[in-house]
Amino acid sequence: RLGMGLVIPAIYDANISFAVVQRPKQEWEDLGKFPLNVDVRVNDVVVAHNVTILSMQQKDIDSIISKATSFSCSVGTGMMDAVAPLLTKLPTKIEDSKKPVLYCCENDHNAVKRLKEELADRVYVVDCMVDRVCTRRIVASEESSEDESDGQQQLDEHDKDEGACRTASTNVGESKVSLTTKVETTNFVDGGMANTIRHNNLLGDYLTQQVLDYLSDETHIAGQKPNLQANDQAFRDAPSSSEQTISATKPLPRHASEDSLTSEGLPEYIHSFAGSDSDADAEFDRDDTNTVDGSNENNIDGVVHVQAEPWRGSIIILDPTVHSNDRVTPFSENIAIVPRSDMEAEYLAERKTKLVNGMHTVLAFTSLLSRWKRGKTISASEEYVLVKYARLSRQDQRMLEAQRTVRVAQLLQRFGVAQIMCWHGCDTQEDAWEHLLHYSDEILLERFGRVEDLVSRVLGGGVGNRWLTRLRPAAVWMDAWIETDDQEGHDLAAFFRYAAARDRYATAEASSAYPAAVLKAHVKECRRFCNQEYEITHKGKPGGTYLSSKGLPKVSSLRDLAAGDDLRDNTAHTQNHPVSYMSAVQKTTLSDRYHTIASHRPDQDLAYTAWLRSGAVNTAALVANAGHLGLDLDVASGQLSYSGGFRAPELCFELVYVRHGKTEGNTEPRVFQGNVDEMMNALNKVGLEQAAEAGVQLDQLGVQPDLIVMSPLGRAKDTAEAFLQSNPHLREVAEVWWESHEMAFGGWDNVMVKDMEDANICHLFYLQQNAIVKSDDAYISPDGQELRGENFVEVLVRMRRVLVKMEQLMQAARKDMNRAPRGLMFGHSMAGAALQILTGQGKTEVDENGKEYLCFDGKHIMPHATPTFLHRA
Repeated sequence: RLGMGLVIPAIYDANISFAVVQRPKQEWEDLGKFPLNVDVRVNDVVVAHNVTILSMQQKDIDSIISKATSFSCSVGTGMMDAVAPLLTKLPTKIEDSKKPVLYCCENDHNAVKRLKEELADRVYVVDCMVDRVCTRRIVASEESSEDESDGQQQLDEHDKDEGACRTASTNVGESKVSLTTKVETTNFVDGGMANTIRHNNLLGDYLTQQVLDYLSDETHIAGQKPNLQANDQAFRDAPSSSEQTISATKPLPRHASEDSLTSEGLPEYIHSFAGSDSDADAEFDRDDTNTVDGSNENNIDGVVHVQAEPWRGSIIILDPTVHSNDRVTPFSENIAIVPRSDMEAEYLAERKTKLVNGMHTVLAFTSLLSRWKRGKTISASEEYVLVKYARLSRQDQRMLEAQRTVRVAQLLQRFGVAQIMCWHGCDTQEDAWEHLLHYSDEILLERFGRVEDLVSRVLGGGVGNRWLTRLRPAAVWMDAWIETDDQEGHDLAAFFRYAAARDRYATAEASSAYPAAVLKAHVKECRRFCNQEYEITHKGKPGGTYLSSKGLPKVSSLRDLAAGDDLRDNTAHTQNHPVSYMSAVQKTTLSDRYHTIASHRPDQDLAYTAWLRSGAVNTAALVANAGHLGLDLDVASGQLSYSGGFRAPELCFELVYVRHGKTEGNTEPRVFQGNVDEMMNALNKVGLEQAAEAGVQLDQLGVQPDLIVMSPLGRAKDTAEAFLQSNPHLREVAEVWWESHEMAFGGWDNVMVKDMEDANICHLFYLQQNAIVKSDDAYISPDGQELRGENFVEVLVRMRRVLVKMEQLMQAARKDMNRAPRGLMFGHSMAGAALQILTGQGKTEVDENGKEYLCFDGKHIMPHATPTFLHRA
């Protein structure tokens, strides 16, 4: 897609004689015998005419390749398999200036490095940063492409073959947020809007007039291609006074070099350049005869249809020395950029990575999250279209604005605002800030908003990989920057205030706190998709993760990434933080994974000891609180036991406890499911059936409570609802008590147990019944609320207060009764386990030293939706 949609048009417009070497594929062989001649159409407009397609397998291919002065490749993962075998046959040369150049127009820069090592003595390899969203590619015969609309028809048929992507597009955009503007002075001129425009739900106040004209022009809505030439400069951000473009070398005369080429030993079918007029932006009229210069010959074997964003794209050549030996760069100067220094090259590459690739990833995860929040599952049988900014709610739009603001801040910190001002020719730092924000706004609104793209394509490098390397680092950087308070001297605080005022999403005082909270919440919410690789990208196996290349780097904590995106394996604080650890080695079974975790008990114990020494918890207070409850707390092991002075409370009422029914969260592979109320924490089909059965059991037991206490969490209330539906008269005694909620796991909440790092102290909670461990990080709810975690001792203290409150109410009610009052609670596993311990019914085990300790998790967990008598009066 990228080769045909970006690289071939760039070469074609450069007036360079060229041919394309194609790997053998059936779609090409169906066109006829090699060599082939094809037209390349992007968005149904011819961008390259009569392009010669050669086969890697034809007999004279080595001879043809030996005559080339340069090469370009855009083959993705096929670089080593396709490019290396062809070019290793070239003669060795010592001097770089004597070697032909290979321009690697690839996204996998690590693979380019490997290819460079492989071809070091034969070819001068140049890494290029390529940028254009190309979503489809269809190869069709000439006969099937005669109608100008046929290419789009084939792309539409391709969409149908790939699943329900068109339907998904409607689903993703169900928020129905219209792309509206607020017009202060309503002067419509030639279908465009007047300059005095302010808007409600678009990015900033900085839409260009061209964008506004586009939005207000009904012809564009009807599907006609807008004229983007006037806006190419803004999209590409080059050339400018501070960004050098390729120096135009003297092009070959059109049609003039064919004789000389054949005299050099090239076969006659390698035609010289047969390109467009001198205006590189000229496009072919589709009503013409598909020939150049008015000739009547029509020797086209087929047409390559590419669907892409309207912007022509860019190729950044990441080697400033490429012109030092009078080499002819084979790309149009309207598309290619050659930076003046290594630092500028690094900046341009990083800018693209953060503001294009990074924001594309954010949109992909937001598309999935939008579907998930509406209660819809992610299915492998469907394709999901990337959501567009204009169709999102204002809350989600602000999240995207915060995402791009943080990524711009990363660029400012890494390269310095003074250097960026120099590169872009800005007079003030505010100009530089605005330049980058405006640049990223147009990417979001114009580039991503004008093409239908698939989530599976954007996340094709692996959902977990993209979450870990593109989504998460920005949140981690922002979190770390707030803690360091901008110690490196860059005035990023002023930048955040500027961005907040520009986007009107926060007060100056909250200008950095808001994006930090938003990014952190978004990263945590999107973490759930890392284990749905097969359903999203159709790679790997159902329920697994797909690890591209050499797999994922080891990451253990939220702050393991310092400023920037460099991954570090910081094991000093692995026990503290919430982010899932996804091993680079796929585990064969879930039981194997749990066995591996259990085998790391020594590492977990060491981490626990270090955590205690850090002062993360007040162990003396915990021991004292446990003692007040009649419990002994062994700090070294974290285990509880009944003390000699323990006495079960003499309650005046009967107490029946019902844990909620089953949810997706506690279905294997299970998560730490605590004080959370997201979709995955709702009762699933099995849980609803269990809730109904619990209601039947309560009726059979004759339970007619005087007080019903429900946890505020949906899964508990829904379990209670099944009983209340058959006993509507009891609704008047049913109450929701906030303090009866499930144990809050903080940053561990809704994280899969199997995904937590082997040495994380969270595993001691269920493996050793450790009542002290807890996460140091908060859980961020979907609405942005921060919920701190608690340990099991703190749960015991809280549930003791619940018992006392119930006792006081029941004592008052008993005065009017001739029997003991009855209480019924609908709650959770850990809250229920705490009540079991407090009422003297705690489960126990004996350790290797013969010491008895209390258990609350693991095999001792309270069963789902089963009435349990905790106290009989």
